[in-house]
Amino acid sequence: MNPIQRFNSYLFILSFSLCVAQTPPTNNTYQTAATLTFQSDPCESQTQGDLTDATNSNSLIYSSSCTYVADDGVAYADVWYKATVPSSGNLNIQTAAVSGSPLTNTMLFAYTLADDVLTEIGCNLSDLTINSFATIRFNELA
Repeated sequence: MNPIQRFNSYLFILSFSLCVAQTPPTNNTYQTAATLTFQSDPCESQTQGDLTDATNSNSLIYSSSCTYVADDGVAYADVWYKATVPSSGNLNIQTAAVSGSPLTNTMLFAYTLADDVLTEIGCNLSDLTINSFATIRFNELA
C-alpha cells in the first residue's frame, strides 16, 4: 500500500441566508414596563437603563404635546418604565449620563394607562444637545 494516498478535492459553493436574532430589553414595550421604586431620598439608588436592541414604539397611536419632530429619518429606540405616584402627589423622574455610555441626551414622555389606552401627561425633550438629559416633575398628582 502506498503511504501517500491521493484525495480528490471538491469545492462546493452554497448559498444561504444568515439571520442574527436580536433580543430587545425586557422593558421594550409599555406592556412590559420595568417598575421604578419611589425613593424619599432623591437618587438614593439609581436604575440603569439599556437601549441595546430596543425598538421604536412609533406603531403606537399617540400624539405628543412636545414639539419634537423626528425628521432625520432615524427610528429612535425607547424603553418603558412605570411608577406609582406617592401619597404626597410629587414625583420627579430624571435621566443622567452613565460612564462609558455613548448616549448624550434623552427624551422623556409620561403617560397614564387605562384600558390599554395611553394618555400623555407630560414630556421633556431636554434641549436635544450633547450632554442634555431630560427630567419630568409632577406635583400634586395623587
